[in-house]
Amino acid sequence: MAATTQLLNYCGNFSFLARYIVHNTLWGTVSTTSVSPPLTGTAFGNVQSFSDGTVDNSTGVPYFFLAKLDPVVQNTESNQWTSLSLSEAQLDSKYCKITSQTDPELPLCARVTLTGKVNYSMLYF
Repeated sequence: MAATTQLLNYCGNFSFLARYIVHNTLWGTVSTTSVSPPLTGTAFGNVQSFSDGTVDNSTGVPYFFLAKLDPVVQNTESNQWTSLSLSEAQLDSKYCKITSQTDPELPLCARVTLTGKVNYSMLYF
């Protein structure tokens, strides 16, 4: 079944919708606690591209390729807690089609926030 057909049939299955958004979006906002003066201790959001696996093998786990100097890496070295926020507005969805007459903050546009600790699985570049 095509992904768009599956999305239209989620009928309140919020975990399916969340997995669909995680697998099909290409970027999101990663939020951390800043360690850089003068923002030390404040919330910091940074747009990052990510993948949760290949097109045919979604893992549900977002993977990022980041350089050691990236603010997300610097911030999470002190505090690994982070959030990734995503929006259905990024997708070509029947329920959340963005045009000049619509608003991506429309309540029909589903949003997902994943929160957890960063796990470094590769060496830094």
